[in-house]
Amino acid sequence: MIKQLITDLSYDQISLIQGLSRAKLIAFEIQNSDFKNWIVSELKGYQA
Repeated sequence: MIKQLITDLSYDQISLIQGLSRAKLIAFEIQNSDFKNWIVSELKGYQA
């Protein structure tokens, strides 16, 4: 799953937004809340 994400991003097969959305799914799968929170901030913006 991660290797495919890297490949798709590297060869411009998906957009950055699509890549971040896939990465969010990976973060949930591996139960990494720091990674998930970073991705959500990247997608929705950071709080001031």
